[in-house]
Amino acid sequence: MKEFLSKLSPATAKRFNSILPVSKISIEDATEYLTAAAEVIFGGDIQESLYQLGLEDPKYNYSGVYRPLLRILTVPFLISQAARLWSNFHDKGEGRVENNPKEKVAIFRVINYPELPKNFRTFLRGAVAGLSELSGAKNVKVTCDDHDSMAWSWIIRYD
Repeated sequence: MKEFLSKLSPATAKRFNSILPVSKISIEDATEYLTAAAEVIFGGDIQESLYQLGLEDPKYNYSGVYRPLLRILTVPFLISQAARLWSNFHDKGEGRVENNPKEKVAIFRVINYPELPKNFRTFLRGAVAGLSELSGAKNVKVTCDDHDSMAWSWIIRYD
């Protein structure tokens, strides 16, 4: 914990020490927490570490009675729910989804949030991949298309 806190700015560390499980935190603070955690847990290249942290996140957050239920849900359904829930967790941007189940492709988008931090986008790429894998999808590949800052896109391909 000491190493993690040492990687945060003093102001962010102070906010971290006062949050509760029901607290809503800014995406900027969340990004700083995720970046520090990725550095401590995985080390090495920060983008790869953030992706790995994101990949592990759904395994931790969807445990217990929810995990077996995920196996009966499809990638398009899970991604559509993630898009629908975006505004429940974030004050900026809007989640959108495009699904093409025949081609086994889903696209998750966050629109109208040009300042969405790069490190958060990398973490999210891993989290989307991890969530898709929990559905039983195989050979999941997620790429982030960051050419349009008004519509960040994560393209999910799966078998």
